[in-house]
Amino acid sequence: MIIVGRRTIRSLWSLVLFCVGAMFLLLGLSCVVAGWGLFATLLYSLIAAGGAAICTRAARMGAVRCRRGVVIREFLGTSVLQPRSILAVTVGQVEHDYLPFHTVFPSIALADGDEIPVMSLATYDFIPGSRRQVTQAVNRLIAWADRHPE
Repeated sequence: MIIVGRRTIRSLWSLVLFCVGAMFLLLGLSCVVAGWGLFATLLYSLIAAGGAAICTRAARMGAVRCRRGVVIREFLGTSVLQPRSILAVTVGQVEHDYLPFHTVFPSIALADGDEIPVMSLATYDFIPGSRRQVTQAVNRLIAWADRHPE
């Protein structure tokens, strides 16, 4: 499910990742507090740190409009796009690797020929209303690219 706001576009997949990270964080912290030896404490501390990293990265996933332009935040990276460099925004579709359904996502074509798939806003085509939600996200990204200050 994609939530389109005035200045942000978020996906509920980021909430799922956030909950998984919180689970690892709590598991690691609870085992560190129990104190089961030096190696176990180190291992569970690393699990807790990994959970905290997953939480912070997942909470920021999506697209945001700010003064710098359009910021696309994926789980493993961030792209800042100037509205002048956005040539087109379309609905992309890729067949899933193992299952018989498609992944639908916004795709941004840049003026230099590159294409950026926004996979943090991806959803599956069998979910009711998924194409409509992706189309709303695409329309919002188009509106952000059209209203740029010169």
